[in-house]
Amino acid sequence: MEKTEGCGCSMNGFKVFFIIICMIVCCGCWDQYLMKDIALVTLIGFDQAKNKKIVTTASIPRIPTSIVGIGKAYTQHISSIANTPQEGRAKIDSKISGTFESAKAQVFLFGKELATSNLLHYLNFVYRNPKDSLETKLVIIDGQASQFLKHIKIKDETPNEYLSRMLKNAEDNSMIVPENIRSFHSKILDARQDPLIPYIKLDTSESRGLLKGLAMIHNQSFSGYYLNVEQAKLYGLMINRKGRVTSFTKRIPFKDKTPAKNFITLNIKKAKSKLNIQVKNKNTIVVYLQLNMQVEISELTAPQSLTLKQLENRLAHTFTGDTREIFTKMKQANCDGLGIGMYIKAFHPNIWNNKNGIAYSKIKFSPLVKIKILNQNLVKNK
Repeated sequence: MEKTEGCGCSMNGFKVFFIIICMIVCCGCWDQYLMKDIALVTLIGFDQAKNKKIVTTASIPRIPTSIVGIGKAYTQHISSIANTPQEGRAKIDSKISGTFESAKAQVFLFGKELATSNLLHYLNFVYRNPKDSLETKLVIIDGQASQFLKHIKIKDETPNEYLSRMLKNAEDNSMIVPENIRSFHSKILDARQDPLIPYIKLDTSESRGLLKGLAMIHNQSFSGYYLNVEQAKLYGLMINRKGRVTSFTKRIPFKDKTPAKNFITLNIKKAKSKLNIQVKNKNTIVVYLQLNMQVEISELTAPQSLTLKQLENRLAHTFTGDTREIFTKMKQANCDGLGIGMYIKAFHPNIWNNKNGIAYSKIKFSPLVKIKILNQNLVKNK
């Protein structure tokens, strides 16, 4: 009986010792990273400077404190001129209070002039910093990114909050196909598909951004061509990337030339796109695209003289022409936004050129759009 009690005391002593060791080892984080010691960067802009240098602009929200209490939040915009983004970051770090920290940067902005060069060169530093996020979104600015950041003035919103919500709203309404660093890098290196990046300009009259559409990328650079917002929405349907809400307002051709009476607004409920690529040789590549859409009419100012079938056919003809215009722009930009090169590389490697890809301008495009109107009670059935 005495031996049993001794064994129990020994076990209890071991447990106490083990608990004390755990408390010492796990008492806190040894790698502390306090917010009070850093300058949290939420937006970063890159522009082309003279002599091939780079202007890096960081947007840093600040909340001043005093004896009275917490003051009104404001945003600092700090710029530097350097040879590389990392050097520019170091120069900004020497100008600010707190350590430069871009782990929470939500958007990278590229000025138009800089974007015409290889964009991957300016994203290299992200992969070498384990704290930086690959989910950071990418935007091309029609003008200078630094001027865009410094002139955005929205009441009760920081530039970061405004731009992030603007992009989220555009994504929900199918106006853009969002790209982040991870998806951009993956598409470029795998030669799967040329990305299209949101293209925004500064509306100087209201000190806010204005979405122009999607900038088309070729060979890792901005081609100078872009799809406008209406084309961007249709492009999203062509690649099966529909947002939460997709609507179009189209003019229906009638003999009555009064503009206000010839328009229809459609909400796209379902859309399915299918590509069929036929390859005979490197000079004969035909892309057949069929896009089936189920739509609802939300507004109809056109005369009620058309039957349901006639209206569907006219809309289908209009959308088919619009898809053809989108492909024409892509050919001009040599932008493979439909991922045709991925198919050619996989199934016809003898035609694929590892250096130049495919002659995109020589591809023939044959689109077909079919429309089905769901709320048929608004249109005559006969």
